[in-house]
Amino acid sequence: GGSMVRPGKPFMDDMNDWEDKIVWPDVDSWDWEGSAKENKDYVSTGKNIQVWFQTGWFERIISFMEFEGAIMALFDEDQQDAIHAFFDKLSDLYINIIDHFVKYFPQVTSFYMHDDWGSQKETFFSPALVEEMIVPHMKKVTDHIHKIGRCAELHSCGQIMKQVPNMIKAGWDTWSGQVMNDTQAIYEQYGDKIVIGVIPEQFDP
Repeated sequence: GGSMVRPGKPFMDDMNDWEDKIVWPDVDSWDWEGSAKENKDYVSTGKNIQVWFQTGWFERIISFMEFEGAIMALFDEDQQDAIHAFFDKLSDLYINIIDHFVKYFPQVTSFYMHDDWGSQKETFFSPALVEEMIVPHMKKVTDHIHKIGRCAELHSCGQIMKQVPNMIKAGWDTWSGQVMNDTQAIYEQYGDKIVIGVIPEQFDP
């Protein structure tokens, strides 16, 4: 059920090719009015209505390059400018989708975005790399979410306690991490800056 790709045939080998290869969706052409009518009762409960984006910044380049190619591209100085340009346009796409949701579903109170950064034992990359390559683009989106009066929540799997300062710099109001993170320690150190949620070990219906 994760945000994975079948390995062996990456869509791209080099992020410098993104402008020639990637076709961007026409968000205006989606049936927003029809969806709003169909889901009118669902979103009119008075409860927190949260929109999920299942694939964030790093996860999106995984979908193009597979995991190994994506993680190496973040480190490759020859690809970093292309990644910044792509992430900037990707952030604009997310903002456009967010604005459509707010227009057609004004009941939406928060946006929840995925971007996994770690394994069970450790983060995939250093905090310095995340601060340089990912944080500015996340902040572009969270700033917009806050500007329109909504809450911004990050989902990021893995043991990534050392990345919490980057989550704060990126403007996330809350982070729902996995149970291998010491949430008590995180709360004691950063509890005045970010809300710490917990994904349970087993789903309780």
